[in-house]
Amino acid sequence: MMRQYLEIKSEYPDAILFFRLGDFYEMFMEDAVTASRILDITLTARNKGADEEIPLCGIPFHSSQPYIAKLVENGHKVAICEQVEDPKTVKGLVKRDVVQVVTPGLVVDSDNLQPKENNYLLSLVAEEDGTYGISLLDISTGEFRVTQVADIETVRSEIASLDPTEVVLAEEEGDRGWLKPLADLMETKVVNTVPGWSLDADYAEEQLLDTFNCAGLDAFGCKGMKAAVRAAGAALHYLKEARKGSVPHLKPLVTYH
Repeated sequence: MMRQYLEIKSEYPDAILFFRLGDFYEMFMEDAVTASRILDITLTARNKGADEEIPLCGIPFHSSQPYIAKLVENGHKVAICEQVEDPKTVKGLVKRDVVQVVTPGLVVDSDNLQPKENNYLLSLVAEEDGTYGISLLDISTGEFRVTQVADIETVRSEIASLDPTEVVLAEEEGDRGWLKPLADLMETKVVNTVPGWSLDADYAEEQLLDTFNCAGLDAFGCKGMKAAVRAAGAALHYLKEARKGSVPHLKPLVTYH
């Protein structure tokens, strides 16, 4: 079972893994230490007192939402790993898999959202020609918007006024100099990344057209806006990865200026 846990955890190294065991979600090792501190729950151990002692803690699966919300509020990703086979019909180890990843910008539980405030996931892309793409996604309302601007001060103004919960960047853009004017804003946000290939313009366009069953980017008003298309594609890719390919209801993408 621990081998199975470690294999799954290796796929989600930056998330706290909720590993389903019967009526509980269990957390192990560093995840358990972190979660027990934030959630104020008891930290115990397997093989207690032995050299291979493994820290663990757990919560009831049927009342997990407040615990997930608290971890997310503290800036953590939570990967939900379920039993995907009926234990009653399986001999030996039950197959498990992550069915959802919850991040600060992808919270949908209404009990943990402010009713009059958006919960924006913002993706940000910089082009070599000095243009920037900004995409906003709020899965609690289905809102999905994108814009393209020509200077970093406008980017800064948008981030400050929109106050996103989470910002998504390309992995290789995290150390680029163009982010320096945004450093103080980024310090207050949860920042996560997507693979650089997911921002490929053709891939982003394909994702958008397939998701909304459209023939061309004219439908969204962003044809010819490469930075905007890439930013929207990054947000959509991030959402699909977190939801294991399942996309909640989104309103058609809207381009704003």
